[in-house]
Amino acid sequence: MRILALLAFVLALHAAELPFKPPVAYACDIAFTDGKQKMAGRMFVGAADRQRMEIKADGESMVMIMRQDQKKMHMLMVSEKMAMSMPLNPKQAPVGSQATNDPNATWNKTGSETVNGVACDRYEFSSKDGKGVAWIDAKQGVMVRAKDADGKGQADFTNYQIGAQKAELFEVPKDYQVMPGMGGMMGGQ
Repeated sequence: MRILALLAFVLALHAAELPFKPPVAYACDIAFTDGKQKMAGRMFVGAADRQRMEIKADGESMVMIMRQDQKKMHMLMVSEKMAMSMPLNPKQAPVGSQATNDPNATWNKTGSETVNGVACDRYEFSSKDGKGVAWIDAKQGVMVRAKDADGKGQADFTNYQIGAQKAELFEVPKDYQVMPGMGGMMGGQ
């Protein structure tokens, strides 16, 4: 669950007003750990309102597409060619993921450090839902590492390719069967 909260935080980052300027579009590799479980994958950002995360864990592939412009999130089950679509509601986000969307959140630059060989600005952030630390590439404005407040949940970002991403990455493939998600079945909007 800690990894999912960190994942949601990363995806929400692109919708927030921040003291640093990430590029509009890029792709990068991402590795998560919570001290027990590890996951790795690739993240694609097509614009502030379009993100895609491809994760492999325990031999399974999972794809999450977030479309703020449509107020929807799609979970793709690749091996079954199925998609679950649900409303994207920031109030239902996991604890800690709303720090970047909270208008009262604070981001304080606390120094500079080298992380994974990259010169970074170090920020501590705090919101009503949680606290953590983020290391941002001082030149490109991209996240290099993020940790939750207790230091157990961590995400590392490497191999950035800055630039436009293919539009189809942010759509459910036409040959997938689409099912309503839990939010639709439970009346959440």
